[in-house]
Amino acid sequence: NISTDITERKQIEEKINLLQILSHLIGEANDFNSALHAAIIKICEITGWAMGEVWIPSSKGIVLEYCYENYTISNSSKKFAEHSQGLTFPIGIGLPGRVWSSKRYELLKDISVNDPIFLRSTAALEAGIRSGLGIPVVTNDRVIAVFILYMSGYNKKEEYFANLILSILPQLSSVLQRKLAEDLLRMSEYKYKTLIENLPQK
Repeated sequence: NISTDITERKQIEEKINLLQILSHLIGEANDFNSALHAAIIKICEITGWAMGEVWIPSSKGIVLEYCYENYTISNSSKKFAEHSQGLTFPIGIGLPGRVWSSKRYELLKDISVNDPIFLRSTAALEAGIRSGLGIPVVTNDRVIAVFILYMSGYNKKEEYFANLILSILPQLSSVLQRKLAEDLLRMSEYKYKTLIENLPQK
């Protein structure tokens, strides 16, 4: 079928294009956190989704902490972001915590006030958010970040973009892992240099 072939070819091209854009942004970022921020902004820009968040494990790895947000469609999205900034999520709790625990993406097509599995549903609905997609960034069987992407509803367009993002997730995780490794190497070199500089003089 010619039309099917054209559609598949277009999807492959868009997948490659998205991965190239994100890889370039991540590569140009100063550090791992800046790379996460650049990625969430660009994903929301490309998809037109209402908002995105990044959650990262705390230094002790006990909870997920709010790292970055990007809101694109309304001031109410900004209000929802402000509501979220002081929160943390233990493993298995809330959408970020469940994605952290399972190491698998999770899609909530319909967030409602009576839905106990989405803990911020009231604030989300006030912001015009109806659907959410949680995506783990996993390297060496360890979650190094969780992206949460929000939509005003879930339809064929949203489904297409969700599948597009999920299709590049292994490669995206690999690129982010390299950026994290660069950070860790820099920190190690800095500590070594500081140690040498502080050795007593003979």
